Amino acid sequence: MPQQRRRCVVMVLLALVFAVPACGGDEASPDTGPDDDATGDDDADDDDSDDDAGNLTADARAALERAVQFLLDAQADDGYWEGSFETDTSFTADYILLTHYVGRVNEARQEKAVRYILDHQNADGGWSAYPGGPSVDYVSVLDYLALKLAGLDADDPAMSAARAFILAGGGAETANRLVQTRLALFGQVPWNRMIPFNTNFMLVEEWLYRVGYYHSVLIPFLVIYESGHAVIPPPGRDIAEIFLSDPFDGEPNDPPPVGCCREQAIDWILERQEEDGNWAGVFINTMYSMIALSSTGDTAYDDAIDRGMEGVESFQTEDQDTINQQFSQPPVMDTAYVLHVLLASDVPSDDPAIARAVDWLVSKQTTVVGDWVHNNPEGEPGGWSFEHFNQYYPDVDCTVMVLDAFALLDADARALVSESMSKGLAWALSMQNDDGGWAAWDKNAIDPAAIFAFLADEVWVPEDLSWADLTARTVLALASLDAIGFADRGEALTRGIEFLRAKQEPSGAWWGRWGTNYTYATGQVLQALVAAGISPDDEAVVRGAHWLRMKQNGDGGFGETPESYIDPTLAGEGPSTIFQTAYAVIGLMAATPYDDPDIDRAIAYLIDEQRDDGSWYDEEFLGTNLPAYWYARYDMLSTYKAAYALATYLKRN
Repeated sequence: MPQQRRRCVVMVLLALVFAVPACGGDEASPDTGPDDDATGDDDADDDDSDDDAGNLTADARAALERAVQFLLDAQADDGYWEGSFETDTSFTADYILLTHYVGRVNEARQEKAVRYILDHQNADGGWSAYPGGPSVDYVSVLDYLALKLAGLDADDPAMSAARAFILAGGGAETANRLVQTRLALFGQVPWNRMIPFNTNFMLVEEWLYRVGYYHSVLIPFLVIYESGHAVIPPPGRDIAEIFLSDPFDGEPNDPPPVGCCREQAIDWILERQEEDGNWAGVFINTMYSMIALSSTGDTAYDDAIDRGMEGVESFQTEDQDTINQQFSQPPVMDTAYVLHVLLASDVPSDDPAIARAVDWLVSKQTTVVGDWVHNNPEGEPGGWSFEHFNQYYPDVDCTVMVLDAFALLDADARALVSESMSKGLAWALSMQNDDGGWAAWDKNAIDPAAIFAFLADEVWVPEDLSWADLTARTVLALASLDAIGFADRGEALTRGIEFLRAKQEPSGAWWGRWGTNYTYATGQVLQALVAAGISPDDEAVVRGAHWLRMKQNGDGGFGETPESYIDPTLAGEGPSTIFQTAYAVIGLMAATPYDDPDIDRAIAYLIDEQRDDGSWYDEEFLGTNLPAYWYARYDMLSTYKAAYALATYLKRN
């Protein structure tokens, strides 16, 4: 459909629902009607208020129309949406390390990766975990090692500045164990700095899988540790200069003990390589799987490593000068959310864009029994994963996002995907934890530190436990399905609500695992509780809404930095962002069934921040991969959440 014609169609649809003037028609004056003849000072004040409200509503309509058009134009031919997924520079550094370890350096790509890292160096010489954040050793040490391997000399000005920062912080020896494993792979520290597990752990599946998703990285580690294979850099490319003391001085560097099950572990790795060459649709999993295969020295695995490198490079964003290694790709999440926004904006279910998106999502539903079966043997396949290719690790979060979007389809369109919805719902319900909440990938998993005590202080270890924000999205989807009669209100929904009540903080807020942080999670939980039938007058809802109001900034927006994961007194504090304002105001609208100036101010902030092309953009990293450690920017998230906030606002005005 030509763009102008599509724009007219969208405008007509919005006109029918929200009284938007279609295709450039004149907009009715918001203050026309019988009240125009009213007189008196009080009435004049009321008229001014009505004018303000009318103007805001008209502005919201126009902004939503621009956003819908932007989203329609951004759809891929195959039917999906996909924004970039940017993380800190250590992932681009890891790409360089990976190519050197497995012997597949592409000089042109390496040069671009180096330039990307250097472009993001801070004035103090270090690198941050997120834009505007402080320089941290765990990113800076990896970046320094990568730059040295890529050929930068120690006396290069950028390297001198980085070295000064690292040494001032105690040297590379103070970096965490995850960094130490990278250093050991290149012979810069003793091998016993590795995670000390060999392949004997393949014999204790009840431990291996109880730690949840972490096992998908741990199993390649078993092979790596047992191999004892370090790739020693050429002369002049080591990083001895960033240690305050010799890491080998007085520390044993004995060969690792050989376990019983290397072939079993390698078979496990090979079986889980995806169609695009990646493992689990995630760069880190892929990197360690490739290193594990390479560490054996067996050329039989060269093809798998080559395909892995193709997969890794397919994750990269590239321009004329730089390459950034993405952690993963979010097409399922982006597509589910955009589909939800378009349907909530009353784009009809038979629109070609909607039909293509639905077909694409159905094609991405998992059909194989993944590793989740070890903790959920009664479950049947049916979930969705986050990425293009990831059959073994579907996640509850993306599954309920898809279900929540499908719930907005009309009856005819929904009938075509009812089998898919039934399978997805059954899988999500089967994954509910005993505490009533939901985790991302596994059922009733435990904190790895509960088994491996030496990991207790390592913040990088992923815990796949029940979280309030993810449980809220699941409760929201179940409530949506209940509202259309697809699933009745069962025990699962009740238990999910009780879990959310139990996780409310004394302040009234909720902590956010997958986004930053209390502001986002509190808005998400409020939306879910009210959708599930909890009254806006309920104490938990009132307390949550009050906390949000107390955190609203003077510009009408909401903000919070990742520092709140380290210092909870910073909860809800920070410059306004689109991401956090959208989540907060969606929650406030659910909790506030009446006109409210705080809501109007937040909506006005979103409208003012919209870009000319109809999108929104946050510079900040507000997605949370690991709290207090890894963060990310989901490129499209700010746009579709802001658009959904506007659609919700217009429905109530």
